[in-house]
Amino acid sequence: MKEIRPEYSVDTQELEELVKNDKIYLVDVREPEEVAAGRVPAKRYVHVPIGHFYPDMQLSKEEFFKKYGKEKPQKDADDIVFLCRGGIRSTFALQLAQHFGYSKSKHYRDGYRVWDATFTQ
Repeated sequence: MKEIRPEYSVDTQELEELVKNDKIYLVDVREPEEVAAGRVPAKRYVHVPIGHFYPDMQLSKEEFFKKYGKEKPQKDADDIVFLCRGGIRSTFALQLAQHFGYSKSKHYRDGYRVWDATFTQ
């Protein structure tokens, strides 16, 4: 999948600033075993595996909270960023989210593997 438009993505430097300044709600769409190996330390974070993304982003906010123990991202929020390992699944999540009305959301185009190599090595 190709990125929709560059303004809908953030790079590693931008992600670092967003996390540092707590200006992000990070939605991690990787698989559980990938998340177990490490994650970006955003304060507002939820793990929604890509295989569950389509149905779970349609849950009510109460159902979402019951399943994930986290607030469901709000459609008009401009701080939502999707993350995966390499940028492909997060692009797919972004496209689905925009279909659902999350028009200001973005994705981390470099992926967790770049974050990991940059900050945890």
